[in-house]
Amino acid sequence: LPQSVVVGRQFQASAVITGLTFFLIGAAKGRIVHRSIIWSGLETLLVGSLAAVLAYVVGVAFHGFGT
Repeated sequence: LPQSVVVGRQFQASAVITGLTFFLIGAAKGRIVHRSIIWSGLETLLVGSLAAVLAYVVGVAFHGFGT
């Protein structure tokens, strides 16, 4: 397989595993605080996803800054 395909698959796998981890952490939190496991998992997934997007945008915005 071409290198770009392999890297693309690795990124996709990493994104899915990270999203699943965010959800599971939120679900565990929901169980501990006696809230809906599903809603708590989705909330944590949303917050984590927004943080990742913000970090990406800041990285793009500051790319080359200071060089």
